[in-house]
Amino acid sequence: MCSTGHKAVENVMAAALRAADQQGLEVAAAKRPRGGRKDPDAPWEQPSSQKVLANWRAKRAAQGQPVLIGGTAWGLSGADTIADPLDVLIIDEAGQFALADTLAVSASAHNLVLLGDPQQLPQVVQGVHTEGADASALQHLMGADAIIDPALGYFLDQTRRMHPHVCAPVSDLSYQGRLQAHPSTAHRTLGTPTAPSDLTPGVYTLPVHHTGRTTHSPEEVEAVVAAARHLVTERVTTDPDQGPRPLTGHDILVVAPYNLQVRTLRQALAHAQHDTPALEGVRVGTVDKFQGQEAAAVLCSMTTSDAAETSRGPSFVLDRNRLNVALSRAQVLALVVHSPDLLTTAPRTIDELRLLAAFTGLVGAARPWPQQ
Repeated sequence: MCSTGHKAVENVMAAALRAADQQGLEVAAAKRPRGGRKDPDAPWEQPSSQKVLANWRAKRAAQGQPVLIGGTAWGLSGADTIADPLDVLIIDEAGQFALADTLAVSASAHNLVLLGDPQQLPQVVQGVHTEGADASALQHLMGADAIIDPALGYFLDQTRRMHPHVCAPVSDLSYQGRLQAHPSTAHRTLGTPTAPSDLTPGVYTLPVHHTGRTTHSPEEVEAVVAAARHLVTERVTTDPDQGPRPLTGHDILVVAPYNLQVRTLRQALAHAQHDTPALEGVRVGTVDKFQGQEAAAVLCSMTTSDAAETSRGPSFVLDRNRLNVALSRAQVLALVVHSPDLLTTAPRTIDELRLLAAFTGLVGAARPWPQQ
C-alpha cells in the first residue's frame, strides 16, 4: 500500500484491516512509523528500518501468512523491498502521485493498481519540468477522459459520502452523470419529523452583489457567517443509527480560493463565536487543505466579482476540479456563495468557455438559499 503521504497510507491500511476482520480473515500488517515515532494505538507492526521490515515480511512469508505493508514512495522503492517484490502494490491518491514516483515503486511489485480520482486536485508540482512530467500517474493513463476507459480499468460509480441530492450536481459537473450515491446516504438529513427544517439536503446557491473584488470579498464573508449561524440552529442526521443531533461548527467546512479570503473568513467566524458559541470548530481553508476530508455542510465562497479581472483568470476561479473537491466534501448540504457577475465573465479561450458553462450549469441546477 503506497500513497503521497503517511496519513493516506494509514487510513487505507486501517480500513483494510477492519474489512478483513469483518470477513474473519487474519492479516499481518506492518508500516514504518512517521518520523521514527511509534504510535501505541497503531493496529500494525512498526519496524524501525527497511531491513527490519524485510525480515518481518520474510518470516511471515515462510509461515504462509498474507501480509499488508504500507509506506510512501521513499520506503517502497528501497532495495530491500525490490529484492523480493510484492504480489500487488496499490497506489492510493494516484491522481496526485507523480509519474516518476510511480516508476520507482513499480519495481517493488509484480502487479500495480492505481486508485484515485483525476477529476480532483492534481499533484502538487514544484520546480520546472519537461512537458508531460507534471501529469500524475492516472493522468498519463487517462489523458483528457473524465471517466476511465473500461479496457484500462474500473470506474467506481458509488459514493458513500454525499446525499443523493448533493451527489447529482457533482456527478453532472465532473463525472458525466455516472456517479451515484449509495442508498445509505439518503438517510442523511436536516431537522426532525416533529421539527422539520427549511433546508433539505442538496446544493444551494446564494448570489451576493459586489464589484471590483478579486482575492477578498467582505460581502461574501458576511453572507457565509450568516449562513453558518443559520446552520448551527439546525439538527442533523449523518448516521441513522444515532439519529438527529445538534449541528455544530465541527460539522461545517468553509472553502475559499484565496488565502486573503480564508484569513478574513476565519477571523469573522472566530468573532461570531462571541454571541454564537456553537460556531466553534468551523474549519476554514483553501480547497487544497481539505481534499480527503468531509463535513455535514460545506460553504464555498467564490470571492471574485468577475473571474476575468483576476491575475489567474477564469481557469483558476472556475476550475472544475477545485469545485468538485469543494462540493464533494459535503455529506448533507453544500452552499455556493458567488457574485452574479461571475456568470457573465467573458471567456478568452474555448477551455474558459467550458469552465464557465459548467459553473453556470451548476448554479442553475442549485436551489436558492432561503432568505433569513
